[in-house]
Amino acid sequence: TFVFVMAVVLWQYQHMVSWVAEQIPISTEQQLGQAALAQIKAEGGIIESGKAIVALAKIGNKITRGSNYQYQWLIKQDETVNAFALPSGIIVVHSALIQKADNAEELAAVLAHEVQHVEQRHSLKNIIHGAGWAVVLAVVLGDVSGVTAVIAHQVGASYFSRELEAEADKLGYATLVKANINPDGMASFLQKLADLSQQQPKALAWISSHPDTLERVADIKQLLKEQPCDSCKPLNVDWQSMQQALPKIEHLKQ
Repeated sequence: TFVFVMAVVLWQYQHMVSWVAEQIPISTEQQLGQAALAQIKAEGGIIESGKAIVALAKIGNKITRGSNYQYQWLIKQDETVNAFALPSGIIVVHSALIQKADNAEELAAVLAHEVQHVEQRHSLKNIIHGAGWAVVLAVVLGDVSGVTAVIAHQVGASYFSRELEAEADKLGYATLVKANINPDGMASFLQKLADLSQQQPKALAWISSHPDTLERVADIKQLLKEQPCDSCKPLNVDWQSMQQALPKIEHLKQ
């Protein structure tokens, strides 16, 4: 009986979180995102300007054209291959991920995936769900200033379910095609990291936080067969210059 009651409570809480997230105006979501970003900036290593940021924003803005969010593109100097999304459209990409990618299309695939975590409010729901009632109340009242530390912790410990990852992949793929960006990079980058995960598991955070990688690769390859983008063109980005604008992390290069 206790287990049943707890299951019902959890189910109701999850549905309440989803409902709360859907009611939150973008202005309050921006407070959450900026609160989390402030904590991340305090750790150091955030790049906000320069040649690499210009190139990153060029790719990202092409993907997010027409969105209701005003996206912010940042790079974090970090040796782990990772990228993550904060509520309200803040996308942070680790420098090691950019160095690991072979081309702009692979980076675009990562961005398209992370963008969908924003557009579908996955990141927002995760923060609300994991941080507990205090954050739910703060969000409902529209004042998150008192719970910034809790929010930042949730961002750092955030993982998405298999269903949410699959949704971000599928919608991210569609976003790439709509933006006329070759979606091959989504499969090739995931496959590359899956192959390397046995050698450098601690360095490949984007894989460790995204389970069932090989199944995701297979699903994306199926999409490539069913929904090819014959009209897609290479991105007009000087990829080598973008990589050279970042600190070198040689042991993560092939």
